[in-house]
Amino acid sequence: CVAAIGAPAVQQKLNLYRSDHGDVPATHREFTAKIIAPGTADAVSLPMLPYYQEYAFDPESKKLVVVEFPAKKEQRRRETTGATGL
Repeated sequence: CVAAIGAPAVQQKLNLYRSDHGDVPATHREFTAKIIAPGTADAVSLPMLPYYQEYAFDPESKKLVVVEFPAKKEQRRRETTGATGL
């Protein structure tokens, strides 16, 4: 899985955050700002995903997950194959 490439760095930052704050971030927004930290010196660089997937933070499992959007995948398939399905 492409997302597994960035998982160790994310897990390490989650562990550090948990030790400093007692828990992991509660929301996707906070997770992105504190763990992924785009635009900072210690930003986590995650691999690019296919157009029909996105990264998300699952507050229940307290992990980075990949969410797939089948409708996006199907729309792209229709756009690239045309009405005849070729």
